[in-house]
Formats: sequence, structure tokens, C-alpha cells
Amino acid sequence: MRRIIPPPGAAHGTNGAGADHDTHMRPFTYVAVIVFALVALVQLARFVLAWPVSINGVSIPVWVSALAAVVAALLAVMLWREATSRAR
Repeated sequence: MRRIIPPPGAAHGTNGAGADHDTHMRPFTYVAVIVFALVALVQLARFVLAWPVSINGVSIPVWVSALAAVVAALLAVMLWREATSRAR
């Protein structure tokens, strides 16, 4: 009797589509996405409402918050997409 060997990367005991993979994000990944999203929202709020920020007496321009909001939002989206694509 011949033994059938599944191709590399195929899930054992399934139809090869990877149905036994976890479909949920891990808790740390979920928390990281939430943190990045909240940082993006706060930075966006500072940009829109022009909240003054100074560090050690140095005034931080409002446009820095717009840049920080975009970066934080992109990190949240990229982390979310990476986590959900691995679950498929």
C-alpha cells in the first residue's frame, strides 16, 4: 500500500486549505492594534483641535501630530492585516 505524502505547507488532517488554523488574533496582537489605533486617534485629535504640546520648553508643531497619526494608523492597519492573513 502506498503512503500519500501531503505537499509542504498543507495542513494535516484537513483538505489542505488550512482549515485547522486559528481564526482569531492572539491577545497581544489585538492589544497592539488597539494601542496603535488609539495613538492615531489622539494624534489626529491634537492635529484637528490644535492642542499645544511642549517638551522641555520646546513647542512641538501641530503638523508633527498629523505625521504621527498617519504612521500609527498605518502600523495598526498593517498589523491587523498581517494577523488576519495568517489566520486564513
